[in-house]
Amino acid sequence: MKIYLVGPTGAGKTTIGQIVASRLRLPFLDADELIAVRAGKSIADIFAREGEQGFRHREREAVRVIAELGSAVVALGGGAVLDPGVRELLGRSGRVVALEEDPDVLVERIRRSPRPGLPDPSHPAFAGEARRAVCKRMDAARGLGPAVTVTGLGPEEAAARVLADLGAGLRRRPAPGSWEMGVRAGGVECLVRGEPGGVAGARLEAPGRGASALLVVSSPLPYSLYGARLVARWREQGRAVGVSLVPDGEGAKRSRWLRYLWETWARHRADREAWVVAVGGGAVSDLAGLAAATYLRGIPWVVIPTTLLAQVDASLGGKVAIDLPRGKNLVGAFWQPRAVHVDVEVLGSLPPPQVRSGLAEVVKGAVLEGEDFLRLLEAQVDRLLAADPDVLTEVVRRCLALKGALVERDEREQGPRQLLNLGHTVGHALERETGWDHGRAVAVGLVAACELAGAGELAARVRTLLLRLGLPVAMPARLAGRVERRMGWDKKVREGQPRFVLPHSPGEVSFGVAVETGRLREVLRRLEE
Repeated sequence: MKIYLVGPTGAGKTTIGQIVASRLRLPFLDADELIAVRAGKSIADIFAREGEQGFRHREREAVRVIAELGSAVVALGGGAVLDPGVRELLGRSGRVVALEEDPDVLVERIRRSPRPGLPDPSHPAFAGEARRAVCKRMDAARGLGPAVTVTGLGPEEAAARVLADLGAGLRRRPAPGSWEMGVRAGGVECLVRGEPGGVAGARLEAPGRGASALLVVSSPLPYSLYGARLVARWREQGRAVGVSLVPDGEGAKRSRWLRYLWETWARHRADREAWVVAVGGGAVSDLAGLAAATYLRGIPWVVIPTTLLAQVDASLGGKVAIDLPRGKNLVGAFWQPRAVHVDVEVLGSLPPPQVRSGLAEVVKGAVLEGEDFLRLLEAQVDRLLAADPDVLTEVVRRCLALKGALVERDEREQGPRQLLNLGHTVGHALERETGWDHGRAVAVGLVAACELAGAGELAARVRTLLLRLGLPVAMPARLAGRVERRMGWDKKVREGQPRFVLPHSPGEVSFGVAVETGRLREVLRRLEE
């Protein structure tokens, strides 16, 4: 469920949108804020340097990203609806509500607070031009969805009108209550806490009591959705907070971004009492954790994971790394976080492909844990795909409990922690060769591991479950040889041979297994489409 609020500048889209989002327990996103964060400059600067055409191009690209999200309430800039491309994106990706206000009121607001792209209040013809501009934008917004007149209404009343026009049954069911567990590894006690709404509702208390500064590391989309409001809250509480933004996705795991963080923190004289706070997916936490592990020989860090993949896997365990051209995670460290703050309500905003990607790691966790978890997934496929907070709370908690227990026994992955690499030997190689997202590659890796183990019944169940979850169970044609060669760079190679984690039945899994080359090639060829 995605709700767009459109209308002329000054109609109150941001204020009303935040109230609507709070009532529906959905994240709120200001499209202009996302545009500015992605560009690394203010809206005024974009207009000054690139003109309105440049801004509209950036706006269209931002709306394209937003259209792929799951559930959210989004406020768009006043001129967005003038772009036919944006209008098409809005119409096919969500429900639109147009806010209308008395044009004279809007003209007066623009006079008091001039906006880029609108007439200059100092110009003699300002009143007439501004009135024509706001009327043109209101006309363009009509027809995209119900129109709500907010003239004379306070923000709460206007939000109530919007909700009434959208109809009943919109409110998301809140996730179950808070939970927590402790994981001790590497001499660090890590608090893992699940708090529904803590991140989505910006209620999370600032971590690192007594820290000299909080060094937030995030990427544009999670920062615009969640990070910016957390940072604003922590600053209101008197905390010193610095923000460093890196690219969304795997592009963040490059040496240049590691150096960028080191130099930014040094330039701002961050000391050893500062705490790093990673807000985002697994790539952001991998990078931020490695930067924390190495800056001043190590400073504390916490993780606020905003993707399912990060919540069930990357956030816990202290394995932090960046990639090299020859392979994933080839430069890294073990550096345990002080806390992991999990909010399953943020998962509702994920694009469906990202939910599916995370579910591959959940399937891995179920195969490792045993029959009961695997049956739960088989019975709850529809709710998993819908990012139902009840079932996600259960699967995230179980995955983290499983991982936490293994990390406590074997922090440095010399023994049973290797079990967590199930599906990753083939998966990582496939990810590098195809550019697929991590979850899709791991899904094929899980199938490969089951086939290599000769686990007939389990292999059939895993294959069926992955297909029902919309995940691949085969790799593109003529890729087997390249995947085999790429596995030579895997960190689990011993004596020139990759080592595998092989499942025999739910909960019965071996690790560190060498596979005869002929058998490996046969399975890889069989997995080609």
